[in-house]
Amino acid sequence: MKITLSKNPKMQGLLTKDLLQLKNYEKTLICFILIFSIVSILQSLSGGGTNLFSVLPVMITIGFGMFSIASFNYDEAAKADRYIRSLPVSIKEIVLSKYIFTIWSTVIGALIGISLSSILFGLFAFGKPFTTNVLEILSVTLGGILGISIVEAIQIPCIYKFGAEKARMQIFLIMVVLIVIASLLIGGVLYWLEKWAIDIYKLQFLIPFIFLGLTILVYNISYKIAYKIYEKKEF
Repeated sequence: MKITLSKNPKMQGLLTKDLLQLKNYEKTLICFILIFSIVSILQSLSGGGTNLFSVLPVMITIGFGMFSIASFNYDEAAKADRYIRSLPVSIKEIVLSKYIFTIWSTVIGALIGISLSSILFGLFAFGKPFTTNVLEILSVTLGGILGISIVEAIQIPCIYKFGAEKARMQIFLIMVVLIVIASLLIGGVLYWLEKWAIDIYKLQFLIPFIFLGLTILVYNISYKIAYKIYEKKEF
């Protein structure tokens, strides 16, 4: 199976390793997609509206992003890092390959989700008005990418620091703290927008760009932290 996510042969080898490790998850991913697709279809047929079709891309995006993290579990179980560090690949290439793999998994999930959602809407909406426009779908999907990116940005450095198994509790505690902080920040932003009489719907066109910028920033910070941790780690 040929990987074309990178033109660097070394990176391609690392990416191929991660992809082949997760080949066993193919059936799980298919079941995951089918379950949420069926829920969306049943919701539409029952008269519950068509907005659930805009949620489908988010769920598939998050699912693909989370499954990509499982490659760390395989590496730890096989003690793969000891072997990889003995190969003629740099630490930068090793760490960067993980980020490329998780990012592309998330993006592929988003593309599959958007495509599938559009097809299902066309087949099962039966002329019902689409309750969300294209910009809203894009914003929601990018929001899902941002959400899973934050999770991945926390997980990867923690896994490099504590190991895939030990990192779970630390990740959970960090996520709880971040959710509380994010809730306070969002509440504060909405409060000031309302106080200044700014219509948030008029700023809708900025949301995709804000989400994209935040995603790039989150991954950039996470990569630098993970690189420093992995550079000092002994195997």
